[in-house]
Amino acid sequence: MFNLIQRGCNKLDVIDLSFACTRGRTQSISDILKSIGLADPSLQVLAQLCKLVSEKLSALNLPGTKGVIYFLPQLLPELPDDENRARLISDLHRLPELLGLYAVPKSPTIYISARAEYDGNVSTLYVRGATNLPYKSLLTIYVYDFVGTGSTTLSVEGTAQVSRDGFFESTVKAAPGRKFFHNMACDVTFMPKYPRQLGSVLAVTGSEGEYLGFPRNPQVEQHSGEYYLTDLIHVP
Repeated sequence: MFNLIQRGCNKLDVIDLSFACTRGRTQSISDILKSIGLADPSLQVLAQLCKLVSEKLSALNLPGTKGVIYFLPQLLPELPDDENRARLISDLHRLPELLGLYAVPKSPTIYISARAEYDGNVSTLYVRGATNLPYKSLLTIYVYDFVGTGSTTLSVEGTAQVSRDGFFESTVKAAPGRKFFHNMACDVTFMPKYPRQLGSVLAVTGSEGEYLGFPRNPQVEQHSGEYYLTDLIHVP
């Protein structure tokens, strides 16, 4: 510090530098949220409000409903009918989805909880479940005769999309020449790279699945540098 002052550096600048070097760790996201009054439970209240606003905006934007889009000419008469207005309309349509990202219920980690129901139909299997993966996340579903080496895939690839309220469902079909039966295994998986996921989904999970919670999350596996989330369930 003395050498810096001797070389003509401003003394106040040197003092600021010394404080910056010794004040400890930088602020985390949780520190920043606390500084503006958004620590728990305020953050949970904000998530609930985002969910409510998202649902109401979606209802107002339904065809035939006089919502935000309908009143746009009256609200912004100065905005010409050109690409700027079209962009604004597009952004308004996407606003519920954006708010929905902040409405994901708080939990220790990201999870999938699924259940498969075999009703005796050898050709189809109904799968349903819940997750806190982002809205419109795509899940892949496969059915096997048992778990482990030598198992056989009994189904074609099934897919399910996560709804706005966090639920999903799919009817999986048997592969050609295969039949479903009792005591099978069903695998419901989220992968960041397959099928192609939306940018809003990857913003939460990470493009490589790095935000899924590995290694503490017991549902997360790693393959070829990519992390994926899976729920392996028994089909009674």
